[in-house]
Amino acid sequence: MLKRKLKIKLDRSEYDALYISDIHFMPEGSRYQQNNQDSLLFLLRSFKEQGIRFDKVFIVGDGLENWFVSSAHEFKNNPEMYHVLFESLEAISNKRFYIIGNHCTRSLTMKLPKPISTYLKKKKWSILKEYRDEKVVVVHGHQAQYNTWQWMIFIPFSYLLYNILRLVPGALMIYEYWVLAIMDFDKNKSEYNHFIYHKKLIKEINCGNKWLISGHTHKPIHFQHLKSINTGDWLTNKSFITQKNFDFKLWRYDDNKGITLIPPKSMGLGGYRSTSGIPRR
Repeated sequence: MLKRKLKIKLDRSEYDALYISDIHFMPEGSRYQQNNQDSLLFLLRSFKEQGIRFDKVFIVGDGLENWFVSSAHEFKNNPEMYHVLFESLEAISNKRFYIIGNHCTRSLTMKLPKPISTYLKKKKWSILKEYRDEKVVVVHGHQAQYNTWQWMIFIPFSYLLYNILRLVPGALMIYEYWVLAIMDFDKNKSEYNHFIYHKKLIKEINCGNKWLISGHTHKPIHFQHLKSINTGDWLTNKSFITQKNFDFKLWRYDDNKGITLIPPKSMGLGGYRSTSGIPRR
């Protein structure tokens, strides 16, 4: 683990919740450094050392990577790295919630692998497909892209396609394109596309007047007027959300600069004002 002298600064020391998603955790020896996991552990350790506390901590889906590796197999061979991740989150919180994302599982019913779910339940993590209270609705966010029945078709087909194309040199690029376009929301889409996606997700989840917290798209974005925030990811953006009552803030961490605030988007930006047929929430 890297040693840094960087001072971590947030706007308070006690929060109602911390939301982080799309870690795609793989233990050391696979894509550990590529996925910036060392930076995440440094940040969590810094929170603990500075006495920053959260009543609740949420992994908003895709905390684990279970498509291109088997998290059950990785957990069996290298449990210590999983201990470090989850215990770092436990050290700064009172209650922990794991929201199941599409990359967390290969199960047709979207359940975590049994060794992982057993481990988390023993450590008093609540494993949910969605979380609701009087203020927020928390989901991974793939629900605006495909429903349960589509998932049950997509997931076996995706593995069949993968096993065929990996035998053909260069053909996995076709698979990657298909995954981005169909199984994942392509993170390179425009801000307007993300605006439309948030609107669709709000409708699919039936949020009412509650705030929506999601991940999946890997795009950290805060639509204040929609009451919808995407956590972004830890692979490229190193972003997360803090909550105190109805004060939600979206942050980005940088190994050299520390933590900076990602400001909310205005209703007037990106041509949203001229969007016909899309009423303001």
